[in-house]
Amino acid sequence: MSDLLCFSAFNRLYGIPLDYVIETFEEQKVTPVPCLHYAFTGLCSHNGMIYPVISFSHLCEREIPLTRKCMILVELEQDQFILQMNDVPTVIYEDEITVRTKYQKNDRLLKVDELCQSKYGIVYVVDIKNIIHDLSRELLDDRYVQD
Repeated sequence: MSDLLCFSAFNRLYGIPLDYVIETFEEQKVTPVPCLHYAFTGLCSHNGMIYPVISFSHLCEREIPLTRKCMILVELEQDQFILQMNDVPTVIYEDEITVRTKYQKNDRLLKVDELCQSKYGIVYVVDIKNIIHDLSRELLDDRYVQD
């Protein structure tokens, strides 16, 4: 596994493997698009490209009062999207992690596949690959989504 980009939400520390992260940046305008899946808040133009925006609070199916939003540009295989959250992320390096335990917590939208113990506490590692795969299945007909 790799270093983790971590952020707080709902009294927990969540992490995304840094291998998937291209860039973090301050909140930018998100243009709502009607009839999108609940997890998506709209589209965002960043550095001349248009990206779909996924709300972390919507993945958790809970609302966070968004006082200070941050955006993370994520790349998964050949797809890129923005993950929007209400915390400024920090990096926890692999050598700061003392214990890693497989953990399968699969809510309807949010997937966690590992727990990591660090000096900052327990980190719930988000399974971004399965989240996007499941969202694709919900958005598209199964015959157009390859396993």
